[in-house]
Amino acid sequence: MRRLLGVLLICALTPVAAGCGAEDSVKNAVDPVAQAATKTASAGSVQIAMTGKLSAAGLEIPVNAEGVFDLKGMRGRLDVTTTVPGRGQVRIKELIDGLVVYMSGDGLGTALPGGKHWLKLDVEKLSGKAGFDLASLRQLGGGSDPTQFLSYLKKAGDVKKVGTEDIDGTPTTHYRATIDLDKVAKSAGGAASSVRQLEQVTGGKTIPTEIWIDDQGRARRQTIDYGTKSPVPARIQFTIDYKRFGVPVDVQVPDKNDTVDLADVTGG
Repeated sequence: MRRLLGVLLICALTPVAAGCGAEDSVKNAVDPVAQAATKTASAGSVQIAMTGKLSAAGLEIPVNAEGVFDLKGMRGRLDVTTTVPGRGQVRIKELIDGLVVYMSGDGLGTALPGGKHWLKLDVEKLSGKAGFDLASLRQLGGGSDPTQFLSYLKKAGDVKKVGTEDIDGTPTTHYRATIDLDKVAKSAGGAASSVRQLEQVTGGKTIPTEIWIDDQGRARRQTIDYGTKSPVPARIQFTIDYKRFGVPVDVQVPDKNDTVDLADVTGG
């Protein structure tokens, strides 16, 4: 059970997304939802708040997080609060450096050998051991932080305008869309096989999403609701609020002498 909880938390805290192909420039010109990914990324950095939950094996784990991300440098940090059955509230600090994630917080310190404080997750290496070519997906704009789900919008279809709403006092237009992984694969070139692997992980070819876009074309809120078949069957639902843009982002990667690799802890 403890190992399962660990796997579920890693699934919830290190989402991976795929991006787009060259012909998206045409779609962007007429589709505000597709354009939102580019407009938001052009801000350079963003402060986010995330709420959601992970459901699997009869368990439901809530996740709340706040942090900042450099959207171009693929670096960021998150302060995460969750509730683990049998342990109560758990706080975790997460640092993201490209495809490497560092975690520190409640319970991790005592579990790590040698008095070390940071658990290192090399997402690319771990996914490679599972037969998943994350390096190819990274060429499409993939990453290991929640903001990377914006890149899916460039392959969103069946876009419908829901209405207008205020998000944290900012007027927005609310859209509902379906992300089509088949479209991602067709424009992915050499990374198409990895997108197909992603379909196998999620167990489907579409991901429903909702997006709230401000008058500058930037995302202010996005919801994601999808399932996974591996490493365990699960359902992940969360909402990301994009609070402020152009914020400073300072990520200090932990000293390697104070980190331990997850693969070493779990024996690969």
